Amino acid sequence: MASIKGFMKRAKEWIAAAHISDQQKENALLQKQPEAEEVLQDGVQPDDSASQTGVHNPGRDGDILKVMQKQNVITELLVKQQKQSQLPTKDIPVFRGDALQYKSFIRAFEHSIEQKTDNDQDKLYFLEQFTNGEPQELVRSCVHMQPSRGYKEAKRLLHKHYGDELRIASAYIDKALQWPQIKSEDGKALNAYAMFLVGCRNTMEDIESLEEMDNPTNLRTVVSKLPYKMKERWRAEAYNIKERRDRRAKFTDLVSYIERQAKIVTDPLFGDIPDSRPTSLERTTRKDPS
Repeated sequence: MASIKGFMKRAKEWIAAAHISDQQKENALLQKQPEAEEVLQDGVQPDDSASQTGVHNPGRDGDILKVMQKQNVITELLVKQQKQSQLPTKDIPVFRGDALQYKSFIRAFEHSIEQKTDNDQDKLYFLEQFTNGEPQELVRSCVHMQPSRGYKEAKRLLHKHYGDELRIASAYIDKALQWPQIKSEDGKALNAYAMFLVGCRNTMEDIESLEEMDNPTNLRTVVSKLPYKMKERWRAEAYNIKERRDRRAKFTDLVSYIERQAKIVTDPLFGDIPDSRPTSLERTTRKDPS
């Protein structure tokens, strides 16, 4: 009986000792947890005894994966920044009030200046620097305002005076009216005219004002600058469009026609074929050898 009581007493002591040992281990792990979290934030993994014993730890693997992903993102950003630094310097054209150049100017300014700084004072300063004449006076009228309000007002004034769709369309029409008459077989002049009209078409499509150029009066103005033979061919082309597509010819049709004619005239092989017929002087010389 005494031996049984002694055995029970020792068993209780063993259980209590085991409980204390487990509790101490748990407390030790809780004390080390903040240190482990700090190590993970620094990108260094703690020494896990479970990994040494071959026990798989999904949480630790997930932390390693996150760190590697962050490192990959940082590496990609550094490579991208390095490539951008190797690009040539972007030149912003000085805007002098030509409505035909407004779109290209404002896009270049927004890309090279506006997107790279949040300081409205700097934006306003550079906007004044890259304008001249009347546009610069408009910008200067906003310099004494609060920077955020002044920059927005300066851009609004520039758009109002030079970025209006009707103003841009009128500028293209005026330039077409002032375009010199193109002589027959003058491929260089015809190609320059075609490039101007292509730019006009692209801009009108971008600002959704292409219908302004579809006006019959404007179309006749554009056609009037062509050599006589090309005018004749355009009459046939316009009639074919009306007959086959059941609509009248539009500005885009005319631009495509002129662009194609310019390519034909400037063809490197057959674009410039000299006239083989003898001139009047040559015919006279052949008849009278003396």
